[in-house]
Amino acid sequence: MDNLNLLLTEDEEQAVMDRLNLLLWCRAKCNNELLEDVGGLSMVLDRLEGMIHNAGISSESIGGLSQSFSADMNSEMLKLLSPYRKAKFI
Repeated sequence: MDNLNLLLTEDEEQAVMDRLNLLLWCRAKCNNELLEDVGGLSMVLDRLEGMIHNAGISSESIGGLSQSFSADMNSEMLKLLSPYRKAKFI
C-alpha cells in the first residue's frame, strides 16, 4: 500500500479502500470468496456505491429541500447480489 499512497490523493485512497470493503461485504453476503471487481459484478458494485452514497434517499425536492428515505435499502442491495450467491451447506 505504500507505493499506492505515493500515487493517490487521500480521497482517492479512501475511495479504493471503500470499494475493497464493499467487495469484501459482497463476498460475505454471497458466501463466495472468489468474487472479483470485474465484469457484471463491477457494475453491481457501482450501483451499490451509488445506493450507499444516497443512503436510502427515495425522492428529493429541491424547492423545499425535502428528502424521503427508503427503509428497505438492504433488501434492494441483496437483490442485486442474488446472481452471485452460492448456496451455504451445513
